[in-house]
Amino acid sequence: MIEPRCKFEKTGEGKKARGKLVCDDDKDWELGDKPGIDLPGPEDLFAVHLDD
Repeated sequence: MIEPRCKFEKTGEGKKARGKLVCDDDKDWELGDKPGIDLPGPEDLFAVHLDD
């Protein structure tokens, strides 16, 4: 079973609109056009569990 750990929140309006990922473990990532941003890996974005 794969469950998301993060949700996307839009910030700003119009052409200045950006977004950020807000995750369960209090890690947030600002998304935009800034070079050098450390983006999250799959292990940060999803929780994987074995289903019974």
